[in-house]
Amino acid sequence: MQKIEFKLGEVFRCGLIKLRCEETRNIGGCCEGCFFHFRCFKDSTGAISGPCSRTEREDKTDVIFVKVEE
Repeated sequence: MQKIEFKLGEVFRCGLIKLRCEETRNIGGCCEGCFFHFRCFKDSTGAISGPCSRTEREDKTDVIFVKVEE
């Protein structure tokens, strides 16, 4: 089965950085705190990280992608 999204808490590489998929509860400003905020282009970003909107995710959860500092 093909992977289509990252699970909550899952860490993955995006180029040279690591990102973690986290739940967001920011109603109306759900992109706030996301690595892709102001860089988001739904088609290309979705191909990298999968969907972030609860309406498109299997777990029905709004998520953001946070940079993991090492």
